[in-house]
Amino acid sequence: MRVLVVGDDLTGCNATAIRLRRLGWDVITAVRYDRVPDFRLKPVWIWNSESRLLPPALAADRMRKMLAQLQLQQTESAFLGLQFAKRIDSTFRGPIVAETEMLLRSVPGPVYAVVVAAFPGSGRTVEDGRLLVHGVPVDETELAHDPFTPVITASLQDLITGSGTLPVMRADPAWLCSDGAEQAYPAVRATLGDRGWIICDARSDEDIDHWAAFFAGWPTRVLPVDPGPFTAAWLAAKRRRQGSVLVIGGSAMPTLSRQLDTLEAETGVRLLRLDVCHLRSESLTAMADALVEQARQQRVFGVRTDQPSGPVHTPPGEIAAMLAGLTAKVLRRVPAAHLYVSGGEVANEVLRRLEADTLLPLVEVEPLCVLSEVLAGPWRGLRVVTKGGSVGSERVIVKSVQLLTGAPGREGEPSAKERKDDV
Repeated sequence: MRVLVVGDDLTGCNATAIRLRRLGWDVITAVRYDRVPDFRLKPVWIWNSESRLLPPALAADRMRKMLAQLQLQQTESAFLGLQFAKRIDSTFRGPIVAETEMLLRSVPGPVYAVVVAAFPGSGRTVEDGRLLVHGVPVDETELAHDPFTPVITASLQDLITGSGTLPVMRADPAWLCSDGAEQAYPAVRATLGDRGWIICDARSDEDIDHWAAFFAGWPTRVLPVDPGPFTAAWLAAKRRRQGSVLVIGGSAMPTLSRQLDTLEAETGVRLLRLDVCHLRSESLTAMADALVEQARQQRVFGVRTDQPSGPVHTPPGEIAAMLAGLTAKVLRRVPAAHLYVSGGEVANEVLRRLEADTLLPLVEVEPLCVLSEVLAGPWRGLRVVTKGGSVGSERVIVKSVQLLTGAPGREGEPSAKERKDDV
Protein backbone atom coordinates (compact mmCIF):
# COMPACT_ATOMS: atom_id res chain seq x y z
CA MET A 1 0.00 0.00 0.00
CA ARG A 2 1.35 3.44 -0.96
CA VAL A 3 0.07 6.36 1.09
CA LEU A 4 0.28 10.14 0.70
CA VAL A 5 -0.82 12.31 3.61
CA VAL A 6 -0.87 16.05 2.85
CA GLY A 7 -0.51 18.39 5.82
CA ASP A 8 -0.38 22.16 5.97
CA ASP A 9 2.44 22.68 8.48
CA LEU A 10 5.63 20.88 9.43
CA THR A 11 4.88 20.15 13.09
CA GLY A 12 1.60 18.47 12.22
CA CYS A 13 3.19 16.49 9.41
CA ASN A 14 5.92 15.19 11.68
CA ALA A 15 3.41 14.32 14.40
CA THR A 16 1.47 12.19 11.93
CA ALA A 17 4.68 10.63 10.62
CA ILE A 18 5.64 9.52 14.13
CA ARG A 19 2.17 8.15 14.77
CA LEU A 20 2.34 6.06 11.59
CA ARG A 21 5.90 4.94 12.27
CA ARG A 22 4.83 3.64 15.69
CA LEU A 23 2.31 1.47 13.87
CA GLY A 24 5.06 0.02 11.70
CA TRP A 25 4.74 2.13 8.55
CA ASP A 26 7.93 3.06 6.70
CA VAL A 27 7.36 6.80 6.40
CA ILE A 28 9.17 9.99 5.31
CA THR A 29 8.21 13.64 5.83
CA ALA A 30 8.64 15.93 2.80
CA VAL A 31 9.37 19.33 4.36
CA ARG A 32 8.89 21.48 1.24
CA TYR A 33 5.85 21.63 -0.99
CA ASP A 34 7.99 21.99 -4.12
CA ARG A 35 9.90 18.73 -3.52
CA VAL A 36 7.83 15.85 -4.87
CA PRO A 37 7.77 12.61 -2.84
CA ASP A 38 9.60 9.70 -4.45
CA PHE A 39 7.69 6.52 -3.73
CA ARG A 40 10.63 4.46 -4.90
CA LEU A 41 12.29 5.36 -1.59
CA LYS A 42 9.45 4.75 0.86
CA PRO A 43 5.80 3.65 0.53
CA VAL A 44 4.38 6.32 2.86
CA TRP A 45 4.97 10.08 2.62
CA ILE A 46 3.72 13.01 4.66
CA TRP A 47 3.89 16.06 2.37
CA ASN A 48 3.95 19.53 3.89
CA SER A 49 2.05 22.02 1.72
CA GLU A 50 3.28 24.93 3.91
CA SER A 51 -0.14 26.50 3.48
CA ARG A 52 -1.61 27.03 6.95
CA LEU A 53 -1.62 30.83 6.61
CA LEU A 54 -2.44 31.04 2.88
CA PRO A 55 -5.80 32.39 1.67
CA PRO A 56 -8.07 29.58 0.47
CA ALA A 57 -7.70 30.37 -3.24
CA LEU A 58 -3.91 30.35 -3.06
CA ALA A 59 -3.89 27.18 -0.95
CA ALA A 60 -6.11 25.40 -3.48
CA ASP A 61 -3.87 26.52 -6.33
CA ARG A 62 -0.79 25.26 -4.51
CA MET A 63 -2.48 21.91 -3.92
CA ARG A 64 -3.36 21.72 -7.61
CA LYS A 65 0.26 22.35 -8.60
CA MET A 66 1.57 19.83 -6.06
CA LEU A 67 -0.74 17.14 -7.41
CA ALA A 68 0.20 18.03 -11.00
CA GLN A 69 3.88 17.64 -10.14
CA LEU A 70 3.16 14.30 -8.49
CA GLN A 71 1.24 13.06 -11.53
CA LEU A 72 4.18 13.88 -13.78
CA GLN A 73 6.34 11.43 -11.81
CA GLN A 74 3.75 8.63 -11.72
CA THR A 75 1.97 6.50 -14.23
CA GLU A 76 -1.78 7.14 -14.25
CA SER A 77 -2.49 3.82 -12.55
CA ALA A 78 0.19 4.47 -9.91
CA PHE A 79 -1.26 7.89 -9.11
CA LEU A 80 -4.79 6.58 -8.88
CA GLY A 81 -3.54 3.71 -6.71
CA LEU A 82 -2.30 6.06 -3.99
CA GLN A 83 -4.19 6.20 -0.71
CA PHE A 84 -4.63 9.92 0.01
CA ALA A 85 -5.32 11.55 3.38
CA LYS A 86 -5.49 15.16 4.57
CA ARG A 87 -3.83 16.02 7.86
CA ILE A 88 -5.53 19.05 9.45
CA ASP A 89 -5.10 21.26 12.48
CA SER A 90 -6.86 19.81 15.53
CA THR A 91 -8.91 23.02 15.90
CA PHE A 92 -9.83 23.23 12.20
CA ARG A 93 -7.69 26.26 11.40
CA GLY A 94 -6.27 26.94 7.97
CA PRO A 95 -7.53 26.51 4.38
CA ILE A 96 -8.75 22.97 5.05
CA VAL A 97 -11.84 23.11 2.86
CA ALA A 98 -10.14 24.55 -0.21
CA GLU A 99 -7.29 22.03 -0.10
CA THR A 100 -9.52 19.06 0.59
CA GLU A 101 -11.93 19.84 -2.23
CA MET A 102 -8.99 20.16 -4.61
CA LEU A 103 -7.85 16.70 -3.49
CA LEU A 104 -11.35 15.31 -3.96
CA ARG A 105 -11.46 16.63 -7.51
CA SER A 106 -8.07 15.16 -8.38
CA VAL A 107 -9.28 11.55 -8.45
CA PRO A 108 -12.25 9.88 -10.16
CA GLY A 109 -15.41 9.58 -8.07
CA PRO A 110 -17.22 8.42 -6.16
CA VAL A 111 -14.92 9.77 -3.45
CA TYR A 112 -15.81 11.20 -0.05
CA ALA A 113 -13.91 13.25 2.52
CA VAL A 114 -14.48 11.57 5.89
CA VAL A 115 -13.96 14.20 8.59
CA VAL A 116 -13.10 12.81 12.03
CA ALA A 117 -11.74 15.97 13.61
CA ALA A 118 -11.40 14.47 17.09
CA PHE A 119 -8.05 14.12 18.85
CA PRO A 120 -9.08 12.80 22.29
CA GLY A 121 -5.51 12.62 23.54
CA SER A 122 -5.30 16.40 23.12
CA GLY A 123 -8.80 17.10 24.45
CA ARG A 124 -10.41 17.54 21.02
CA THR A 125 -13.77 15.79 20.58
CA VAL A 126 -16.68 16.10 18.18
CA GLU A 127 -20.21 15.90 19.60
CA ASP A 128 -23.38 16.53 17.61
CA GLY A 129 -21.21 17.80 14.77
CA ARG A 130 -19.52 20.43 16.95
CA LEU A 131 -15.79 20.59 17.67
CA LEU A 132 -14.98 20.88 21.38
CA VAL A 133 -11.67 21.67 23.09
CA HIS A 134 -11.61 20.14 26.57
CA GLY A 135 -15.40 20.18 26.48
CA VAL A 136 -15.70 23.83 25.37
CA PRO A 137 -16.95 24.73 21.86
CA VAL A 138 -13.91 25.79 19.87
CA ASP A 139 -15.44 29.16 19.00
CA GLU A 140 -15.68 29.95 22.71
CA THR A 141 -11.95 29.47 23.28
CA GLU A 142 -8.99 31.70 22.51
CA LEU A 143 -8.91 30.17 19.03
CA ALA A 144 -11.89 32.33 18.09
CA HIS A 145 -9.51 35.28 18.32
CA ASP A 146 -6.58 33.81 16.43
CA PRO A 147 -5.18 36.83 14.51
CA PHE A 148 -4.54 34.79 11.34
CA THR A 149 -7.03 31.89 11.26
CA PRO A 150 -9.89 32.53 13.70
CA VAL A 151 -12.42 29.74 14.17
CA ILE A 152 -15.81 31.44 14.02
CA THR A 153 -18.09 28.48 14.76
CA ALA A 154 -17.88 25.05 16.40
CA SER A 155 -20.20 23.53 13.78
CA LEU A 156 -18.06 21.54 11.35
CA GLN A 157 -20.85 21.56 8.80
CA ASP A 158 -21.03 25.36 8.91
CA LEU A 159 -17.25 25.64 8.66
CA ILE A 160 -17.23 23.46 5.56
CA THR A 161 -20.26 24.91 3.78
CA GLY A 162 -19.07 28.44 4.58
CA SER A 163 -16.18 28.15 2.13
CA GLY A 164 -16.77 24.94 0.21
CA THR A 165 -18.84 24.02 -2.80
CA LEU A 166 -19.39 20.28 -2.32
CA PRO A 167 -22.34 18.87 -0.35
CA VAL A 168 -21.98 17.90 3.31
CA MET A 169 -23.72 15.36 5.54
CA ARG A 170 -23.27 13.96 9.01
CA ALA A 171 -22.59 10.27 9.53
CA ASP A 172 -25.35 8.41 11.31
CA PRO A 173 -24.03 6.44 14.34
CA ALA A 174 -26.56 3.75 13.39
CA TRP A 175 -24.29 2.94 10.45
CA LEU A 176 -21.99 1.21 12.94
CA CYS A 177 -24.68 -1.35 13.80
CA SER A 178 -24.54 -4.80 12.27
CA ASP A 179 -26.75 -3.97 9.29
CA GLY A 180 -25.98 -0.25 9.10
CA ALA A 181 -23.38 -0.53 6.35
CA GLU A 182 -26.01 -1.72 3.89
CA GLN A 183 -28.00 1.47 4.48
CA ALA A 184 -25.08 3.89 4.63
CA TYR A 185 -23.74 3.80 1.09
CA PRO A 186 -27.10 4.36 -0.68
CA ALA A 187 -27.81 7.23 1.72
CA VAL A 188 -24.44 8.83 0.99
CA ARG A 189 -24.83 8.50 -2.78
CA ALA A 190 -28.33 9.97 -2.61
CA THR A 191 -27.16 12.96 -0.52
CA LEU A 192 -23.66 13.64 -1.83
CA GLY A 193 -23.59 12.22 -5.34
CA ASP A 194 -20.07 11.36 -6.48
CA ARG A 195 -18.20 13.75 -4.15
CA GLY A 196 -18.77 15.36 -0.81
CA TRP A 197 -18.11 15.52 2.91
CA ILE A 198 -19.08 13.11 5.70
CA ILE A 199 -18.72 14.41 9.27
CA CYS A 200 -18.34 11.88 12.10
CA ASP A 201 -18.82 12.40 15.84
CA ALA A 202 -16.08 10.95 18.06
CA ARG A 203 -15.59 11.36 21.79
CA SER A 204 -12.90 8.72 22.33
CA ASP A 205 -10.17 6.74 20.62
CA GLU A 206 -12.58 3.80 20.59
CA ASP A 207 -15.07 5.89 18.59
CA ILE A 208 -12.31 6.70 16.11
CA ASP A 209 -11.41 3.01 15.81
CA HIS A 210 -15.05 2.15 15.09
CA TRP A 211 -15.29 4.70 12.28
CA ALA A 212 -11.91 3.56 10.94
CA ALA A 213 -13.01 -0.06 10.75
CA PHE A 214 -16.29 0.98 9.14
CA PHE A 215 -14.74 3.12 6.40
CA ALA A 216 -11.93 0.63 5.78
CA GLY A 217 -14.62 -1.52 4.23
CA TRP A 218 -16.26 1.31 2.28
CA PRO A 219 -16.97 0.26 -1.33
CA THR A 220 -15.44 3.37 -2.95
CA ARG A 221 -12.49 5.66 -2.27
CA VAL A 222 -12.52 7.75 0.90
CA LEU A 223 -10.23 10.61 1.91
CA PRO A 224 -9.55 10.75 5.67
CA VAL A 225 -9.54 14.34 6.93
CA ASP A 226 -8.33 14.59 10.51
CA PRO A 227 -5.51 15.64 12.88
CA GLY A 228 -3.86 12.21 12.71
CA PRO A 229 -5.61 9.59 14.89
CA PHE A 230 -8.30 8.65 12.35
CA THR A 231 -5.86 8.38 9.43
CA ALA A 232 -3.63 6.08 11.49
CA ALA A 233 -6.56 3.93 12.63
CA TRP A 234 -8.04 3.79 9.12
CA LEU A 235 -4.75 2.71 7.58
CA ALA A 236 -4.34 0.06 10.28
CA ALA A 237 -7.86 -1.19 9.55
CA LYS A 238 -7.15 -1.24 5.79
CA ARG A 239 -3.97 -3.17 6.49
CA ARG A 240 -5.88 -5.75 8.53
CA ARG A 241 -8.42 -6.20 5.74
CA GLN A 242 -6.00 -6.23 2.83
CA GLY A 243 -2.81 -7.45 4.44
CA SER A 244 -0.64 -10.39 3.57
CA VAL A 245 0.62 -12.95 6.07
CA LEU A 246 4.24 -13.40 7.09
CA VAL A 247 4.78 -17.03 8.15
CA ILE A 248 7.70 -17.79 10.46
CA GLY A 249 8.17 -21.56 10.82
CA GLY A 250 10.69 -21.51 13.63
CA SER A 251 10.80 -25.15 14.71
CA ALA A 252 12.35 -28.34 13.37
CA MET A 253 9.56 -30.57 14.69
CA PRO A 254 8.24 -33.12 12.15
CA THR A 255 4.69 -32.00 13.04
CA LEU A 256 5.48 -28.47 11.89
CA SER A 257 7.12 -29.80 8.72
CA ARG A 258 3.92 -31.60 7.77
CA GLN A 259 1.85 -28.49 8.54
CA LEU A 260 4.10 -26.30 6.38
CA ASP A 261 3.98 -28.87 3.58
CA THR A 262 0.17 -28.78 3.75
CA LEU A 263 0.18 -24.98 3.58
CA GLU A 264 2.37 -25.02 0.48
CA ALA A 265 0.35 -27.81 -1.16
CA GLU A 266 -3.07 -26.22 -0.56
CA THR A 267 -2.20 -22.59 -1.30
CA GLY A 268 0.51 -22.95 -3.93
CA VAL A 269 2.91 -20.73 -2.00
CA ARG A 270 6.56 -21.59 -1.68
CA LEU A 271 8.13 -20.53 1.60
CA LEU A 272 11.81 -19.65 1.60
CA ARG A 273 14.19 -22.11 3.25
CA LEU A 274 16.55 -20.81 5.94
CA ASP A 275 19.38 -23.14 6.91
CA VAL A 276 19.91 -22.70 10.65
CA CYS A 277 23.27 -24.44 10.33
CA HIS A 278 24.65 -21.35 8.61
CA LEU A 279 23.02 -18.35 10.27
CA ARG A 280 24.91 -15.11 9.80
CA SER A 281 23.81 -11.48 9.86
CA GLU A 282 24.63 -11.23 6.15
CA SER A 283 22.42 -14.19 5.30
CA LEU A 284 19.56 -12.72 7.34
CA THR A 285 19.83 -9.41 5.49
CA ALA A 286 19.69 -11.25 2.17
CA MET A 287 16.76 -13.30 3.44
CA ALA A 288 14.90 -10.13 4.47
CA ASP A 289 15.40 -8.72 0.96
CA ALA A 290 14.14 -11.98 -0.53
CA LEU A 291 11.05 -12.01 1.70
CA VAL A 292 10.17 -8.42 0.78
CA GLU A 293 10.40 -9.36 -2.88
CA GLN A 294 8.29 -12.46 -2.25
CA ALA A 295 5.63 -10.32 -0.54
CA ARG A 296 5.23 -8.36 -3.78
CA GLN A 297 4.31 -11.56 -5.61
CA GLN A 298 2.16 -13.54 -3.19
CA ARG A 299 -0.17 -12.76 -0.31
CA VAL A 300 1.24 -15.50 1.94
CA PHE A 301 5.01 -15.45 2.25
CA GLY A 302 7.57 -16.49 4.80
CA VAL A 303 10.39 -18.73 5.89
CA ARG A 304 10.77 -22.25 7.27
CA THR A 305 13.72 -23.59 9.26
CA ASP A 306 12.75 -27.26 9.46
CA GLN A 307 15.20 -28.55 6.85
CA PRO A 308 18.76 -27.94 8.17
CA SER A 309 21.66 -29.18 6.05
CA GLY A 310 23.25 -31.00 8.97
CA PRO A 311 23.49 -31.16 12.76
CA VAL A 312 22.39 -27.90 14.37
CA HIS A 313 24.92 -26.54 16.85
CA THR A 314 23.54 -23.01 17.13
CA PRO A 315 21.86 -22.51 20.54
CA PRO A 316 18.03 -22.30 20.31
CA GLY A 317 18.02 -18.87 21.92
CA GLU A 318 20.36 -17.53 19.26
CA ILE A 319 18.20 -18.97 16.48
CA ALA A 320 15.11 -17.40 18.06
CA ALA A 321 16.83 -14.00 18.34
CA MET A 322 17.93 -14.08 14.70
CA LEU A 323 14.44 -15.02 13.50
CA ALA A 324 13.01 -12.22 15.64
CA GLY A 325 15.38 -9.75 14.03
CA LEU A 326 14.43 -11.04 10.60
CA THR A 327 10.73 -10.65 11.38
CA ALA A 328 11.18 -7.05 12.52
CA LYS A 329 13.19 -6.18 9.40
CA VAL A 330 10.51 -7.55 7.11
CA LEU A 331 7.50 -6.04 8.90
CA ARG A 332 9.08 -2.58 8.72
CA ARG A 333 9.26 -2.92 4.95
CA VAL A 334 5.97 -4.79 4.43
CA PRO A 335 3.66 -3.04 6.91
CA ALA A 336 0.46 -4.53 5.45
CA ALA A 337 1.25 -7.93 6.91
CA HIS A 338 -0.20 -10.12 9.63
CA LEU A 339 2.01 -12.63 11.41
CA TYR A 340 2.00 -16.36 12.00
CA VAL A 341 4.74 -17.85 14.22
CA SER A 342 5.35 -21.50 15.09
CA GLY A 343 7.71 -22.41 17.89
CA GLY A 344 7.14 -21.16 21.43
CA GLU A 345 10.65 -19.80 22.01
CA VAL A 346 10.67 -18.08 18.63
CA ALA A 347 7.20 -16.58 19.15
CA ASN A 348 8.24 -15.14 22.52
CA GLU A 349 11.41 -13.63 21.10
CA VAL A 350 9.58 -12.20 18.06
CA LEU A 351 7.00 -10.44 20.24
CA ARG A 352 9.76 -9.17 22.53
CA ARG A 353 11.61 -7.70 19.53
CA LEU A 354 8.40 -6.04 18.31
CA GLU A 355 7.84 -4.56 21.80
CA ALA A 356 4.47 -6.31 21.86
CA ASP A 357 4.13 -6.54 25.63
CA THR A 358 0.38 -7.17 25.79
CA LEU A 359 -1.92 -9.26 23.62
CA LEU A 360 -5.70 -9.47 23.34
CA PRO A 361 -6.55 -13.14 22.65
CA LEU A 362 -9.29 -13.24 20.00
CA VAL A 363 -9.95 -16.85 19.06
CA GLU A 364 -8.51 -20.32 19.50
CA VAL A 365 -7.81 -21.70 16.04
CA GLU A 366 -7.04 -25.09 17.57
CA PRO A 367 -5.82 -26.08 21.04
CA LEU A 368 -2.52 -24.24 21.74
CA CYS A 369 -2.92 -22.18 18.57
CA VAL A 370 -4.34 -18.72 19.29
CA LEU A 371 -5.07 -15.62 17.22
CA SER A 372 -4.33 -12.43 19.18
CA GLU A 373 -4.07 -8.70 18.56
CA VAL A 374 -1.18 -6.58 19.83
CA LEU A 375 -2.66 -4.03 22.24
CA ALA A 376 0.18 -1.55 22.70
CA GLY A 377 3.56 -0.49 21.41
CA PRO A 378 4.85 0.26 17.91
CA TRP A 379 2.86 -2.62 16.39
CA ARG A 380 -0.48 -1.94 18.05
CA GLY A 381 -3.23 -3.58 15.99
CA LEU A 382 -0.97 -6.26 14.50
CA ARG A 383 -2.72 -9.62 14.34
CA VAL A 384 -0.58 -12.59 15.20
CA VAL A 385 -1.16 -16.33 15.49
CA THR A 386 1.18 -18.22 17.81
CA LYS A 387 1.49 -22.00 17.97
CA GLY A 388 3.84 -24.54 19.48
CA GLY A 389 5.95 -26.47 17.00
CA SER A 390 4.73 -29.95 17.93
CA VAL A 391 0.96 -29.42 18.18
CA GLY A 392 -1.98 -29.05 15.83
CA SER A 393 -3.59 -30.77 12.88
CA GLU A 394 -1.93 -30.83 9.48
CA ARG A 395 -4.22 -27.96 8.34
CA VAL A 396 -3.73 -25.72 11.36
CA ILE A 397 -1.50 -23.24 9.51
CA VAL A 398 -3.89 -23.17 6.55
CA LYS A 399 -6.76 -22.38 8.93
CA SER A 400 -4.67 -19.72 10.69
CA VAL A 401 -3.79 -18.00 7.42
CA GLN A 402 -7.43 -18.07 6.32
CA LEU A 403 -8.46 -16.50 9.61
CA LEU A 404 -5.78 -13.79 9.37
CA THR A 405 -6.80 -12.79 5.86
CA GLY A 406 -10.53 -13.20 6.36
CA ALA A 407 -13.05 -10.44 7.01
CA PRO A 408 -13.81 -9.45 10.62
CA GLY A 409 -16.69 -11.32 12.20
CA ARG A 410 -16.24 -14.55 10.26
CA GLU A 411 -17.53 -17.72 11.87
CA GLY A 412 -15.58 -18.60 14.99
CA GLU A 413 -14.17 -15.11 15.55
CA PRO A 414 -15.76 -12.86 18.17
CA SER A 415 -17.11 -9.48 17.14
CA ALA A 416 -15.56 -6.23 18.38
CA LYS A 417 -18.44 -5.82 20.83
CA GLU A 418 -17.96 -9.36 22.16
CA ARG A 419 -14.23 -8.77 22.63
CA LYS A 420 -14.95 -5.52 24.49
CA ASP A 421 -17.55 -7.20 26.69
CA ASP A 422 -15.15 -10.04 27.47
CA VAL A 423 -12.45 -7.60 28.53
